[in-house]
Amino acid sequence: MEEFDILKLFVDMQQSEASLSCSRNNYFLVVQGFLIIALSQFQSKPLYFWISILGLIISIAWLLTHYRSSNYAKYWKSEAQKISNSKTLPVVYPNNIAGIEMRRVLFILPGIFIFFWLLLALFTSFFN
Repeated sequence: MEEFDILKLFVDMQQSEASLSCSRNNYFLVVQGFLIIALSQFQSKPLYFWISILGLIISIAWLLTHYRSSNYAKYWKSEAQKISNSKTLPVVYPNNIAGIEMRRVLFILPGIFIFFWLLLALFTSFFN
């Protein structure tokens, strides 16, 4: 396999992982939305508590899933950088681009929901 084909494989794997990560984030956001809608349909504090525990568990699973996906994307990106730096191939991921990578920014979403569900669980269990 030629170096260009290997580079293309690494770039394709990174892009595929990034696309899958975005799809997963969308699914988790939809589930979170359904849980919030479910909260608005009931007036039972015990049910609020159990829905918030479910939301917390789903948010933690979301965070762990995104963490794993982020590591895969980081791996494929670094492998593509290695091969493009060691050969006479185009640099696909330059190091001098300013800003924060989106895979890092997207850690905010599950973090916000973890905080939300945790607060809701605490308020419904302590303030009856």
